[in-house]
Amino acid sequence: MSGKEKIIESILNDARAQSAEILARADESAAAILLKAQRECEEAKQAAEKLAEENAKATLSRRIAVARLDARKETLAAKQQALTKVFDLACEKLCSPENANYKQFILRLLDRYAEDGECVVLCERDKARVTPQDIYMFAAERQMRLSCRYEGDFAGGVLLERGTTTKNVTVPTLLKELKESDERRIYGVLFGGENE
Repeated sequence: MSGKEKIIESILNDARAQSAEILARADESAAAILLKAQRECEEAKQAAEKLAEENAKATLSRRIAVARLDARKETLAAKQQALTKVFDLACEKLCSPENANYKQFILRLLDRYAEDGECVVLCERDKARVTPQDIYMFAAERQMRLSCRYEGDFAGGVLLERGTTTKNVTVPTLLKELKESDERRIYGVLFGGENE
């Protein structure tokens, strides 16, 4: 081997050694980069899982809150419906033809609300239970003038008219006023607590 060949061989050997060293460093660097990327991916995955878990908890919490609110709405609607039913039944019972105290009830209404010179308007079905004679006797006892007619289109009770003025003292109106004024107390009696 000539000197020239030795020099070329030496350069090639140096180049091979440098290449091997560069490749070894590149492999080490690639392994470090890969390890770092794997760690970052794992951290990102854990962060994403944690975020997904937190989002799932928040979503579940919102759904539970909405479900509770819906349940309260349903309960309140059922209570309102029950309260309406109670007042409807009270109206039926009070105005029922079987109510032996109905005439006394009408006379108590007149005692409380009637004024001299008014016309007592009763519903048609009350003709058999409250007669004009009952009204006139009541008025005479209180030294007042009352007239009477049967043409009301209501469940029971009376309308008291004078000219263009009418006082509505019908059973549905009285029960509605009672319901509005004492609703909380009535809820307490019916449901064992206050209106929610």
